[in-house]
Amino acid sequence: MMVWLVFALLSNVFYSFVNVIDQLLRRNHVKHDVSLTILWMVSFFFIWLAIVPFIDVTVPETPKLLAALAAGFIAVLVALPYYYALSVEEVSKVMPIWQFSSLFVLAMSAAFLGEKLLAKHYFGFAVMFVGGLLLGLDKTLKGFRLNKAVLIVSAASIAWAVHLILVKFFYVTESFWNGFFWVYLGSFIGAAFLLMLPKNLGQVKKQVAALTKKAVALLLAATVLTFLAELTFLFAIKNGPVALVSVVGGTQIMFLFITTVILSKYFPNILKENIGRKALLTKLGAIALMIVGLYLVS
Repeated sequence: MMVWLVFALLSNVFYSFVNVIDQLLRRNHVKHDVSLTILWMVSFFFIWLAIVPFIDVTVPETPKLLAALAAGFIAVLVALPYYYALSVEEVSKVMPIWQFSSLFVLAMSAAFLGEKLLAKHYFGFAVMFVGGLLLGLDKTLKGFRLNKAVLIVSAASIAWAVHLILVKFFYVTESFWNGFFWVYLGSFIGAAFLLMLPKNLGQVKKQVAALTKKAVALLLAATVLTFLAELTFLFAIKNGPVALVSVVGGTQIMFLFITTVILSKYFPNILKENIGRKALLTKLGAIALMIVGLYLVS
């Protein structure tokens, strides 16, 4: 088996747990998107700082340097719609929509790298679009309406696709650990930028003062799991085709779905989602379509 594929799958297992913890944090403890983003970055900064003295860091050529810093900066901005969506919608409905980033990665590869799109790619897009609609439509008294959170995540997936393309551009010639340093330096710059915006500093202070021991424990768990997920993901990006690594991300949907069903059924005090027959069938149908679509666009 290809090594990058093993790491891509392992990354998705870690990310599925992170998604659940993130929702618990956002809904029950830190009810401000920017504050949670900054708290997470501060936690991750100490891990980054502990590793930096033991790795070989070099300054890449200007285009590569700008790509890495921009990728990290974008990752922080994308966290804001991600946390907002988790605060108002079930995590098992939000994350499948994130897979639209694979479509945009494919489109960008065609636009900027000259890759040709085939009929199966267009069909895969259509299949994924239908799957996304199943998750994104809410029934109302007057019929159906598009879910606002799902629309926001769909837009954010475009920015995430740009992040992936920039990371892969950097890794074409640069080492794994050099990418780890520069990409996350860009993320820390992004966090500092958010902190300097009006009213954010006051909100962060307020949220920090209200942190409980449980919230700190969840934040630390999310930080460690994210660190493991990011390392395995960056390794996959470094050693595998970015489009295929993005497509393998579809397995995260299933890992997350299984996790949320188990928690909702046996540990509803931790996480409670709608696991009625109709809801489960709708999610399973949508997830199946998304995975088929991801396979086709690969």
